[in-house]
Amino acid sequence: MWALLLLLACPPSAQLKLADGVEALREDDEAALDRAEAALNAALEACPDHPQALHGAALVQIRRGALPEAERLLRRAAAKPEAAARVHRDLGEVFLARGNLFWAMRALNAAVQRDPQDGRAQYLLGVALTRAKDKAGAAAAFEAAIAQAPGLAPLIEARRAAEALRGGAILDARDRLEALDIDALPSGLRAREYLEAAWRASGRVGLSAVLSAGVQHDNNALQVADPEAGRGASSWGGLIRGQVSYAPFSTGRLTLASRLDLSRTHHLKEAVSAYNYSAVGVGLGPQLDLAAWRQQIALRYRFHLGFLDGGPLTRPPQAHVFSESHGGALEWRFSIDPDWPTLARVGVHARRFVELRRDHLAIEGSLSQGAFFLERQLKLQLTLAGRDEDATGRGYDLYGVEERLEVSARLPLDLQLYLAARLEQRRHPDSGGYAGWEVGREDDRLTLQGALSYPLSDAWGLSLAYRWGDRASTVARFDHERRLLSLTLTAQLGDRS
Repeated sequence: MWALLLLLACPPSAQLKLADGVEALREDDEAALDRAEAALNAALEACPDHPQALHGAALVQIRRGALPEAERLLRRAAAKPEAAARVHRDLGEVFLARGNLFWAMRALNAAVQRDPQDGRAQYLLGVALTRAKDKAGAAAAFEAAIAQAPGLAPLIEARRAAEALRGGAILDARDRLEALDIDALPSGLRAREYLEAAWRASGRVGLSAVLSAGVQHDNNALQVADPEAGRGASSWGGLIRGQVSYAPFSTGRLTLASRLDLSRTHHLKEAVSAYNYSAVGVGLGPQLDLAAWRQQIALRYRFHLGFLDGGPLTRPPQAHVFSESHGGALEWRFSIDPDWPTLARVGVHARRFVELRRDHLAIEGSLSQGAFFLERQLKLQLTLAGRDEDATGRGYDLYGVEERLEVSARLPLDLQLYLAARLEQRRHPDSGGYAGWEVGREDDRLTLQGALSYPLSDAWGLSLAYRWGDRASTVARFDHERRLLSLTLTAQLGDRS
């Protein structure tokens, strides 16, 4: 209907110019491109809002490498209700080439909705989701692309092989490459170039790093004098944290992952009121990926060594306290539907304060359910967790529940927003051995967090986060409030295409 009205509104001379321009675009030489540009510009002078003329003019600009002008024309064409699915697909591809994932995914989803049989649009959507680190969504889009356009299979397999290389899955990449006859396929050249770039980056695969620095404020308001906890304190401090992750071995399905954490918290207050804390952690464990239900099963082990100097836990204030802990966890992720991922986790954690002669053993379990909305631009995740802890040396038992709501949203300008609310409720049914506790103790903690992230490049990212937490106790009669403002720099050592 709209297309018919446009044709009636455009004079015959403009329609002829449009047809000449479209015909010239089918030729592959510079002279034909000049003729196409002149004809389509003439058509637009007579019919400035014709989506086919706008689309054709945008294709000319794409072939000339003028992507900003192509984006402007395609935006105008896509705004028309009669715009074809191809318009939205080409707009999404331009957004993708310019690194704007938010608008690329919106345009490509619009193309897929208008023409579900467009394998090329499904493929480009998979590329965008891969760059957005949405593995489940990318896998579903690539599967749909192959179903609609089997000729794209080698290019998709090449991309998967390249991603395997970057993740350290050398054996999986080799198996994928051996199954491809790249040179004999139409998309072989692009696939081969993609893989060659991945091979060049493969010497740095599987390695990522995080560096975070923040300003922290603690306020511990005691309701009564408590010799165990010392007097109430309010102090400012600084926090610096580093993390390095590396996958030394991977076959594609089986990955051995490792992680090293270093942190230091320093309070700008006398030691009797506040404390300084240094920590180092090492994690290691295998991860198994299964195709059915997109399952991922991981076994994690973590060793943590902490060094506490100053504060009410050290007597005298100049003393030092070491803590060491060992933890293990079994994680099971699965999603029958890519839009509804589930995570079940069970963990055991043992911690020991060496000088204070205290030990505790904790068993934790959690179930998380996620859901994607708004074309996978918005994710909600709800977690319910339980904890049981036996603390020998202090003479108390503890159990608790935790509810956590997390929201992740992709915004324009490639910004990523993260919001989280966490409520912990802990009860001590047996706390008589703790000094001054005749009845069970109850602790409640509420934590609110917000973060805004921005990708500086394909390999580097920057995040600004604010976290506020408040913990209150009935028997111990304190109300501890903490605010933390931090800036985090992330690095993924491996190129993305």
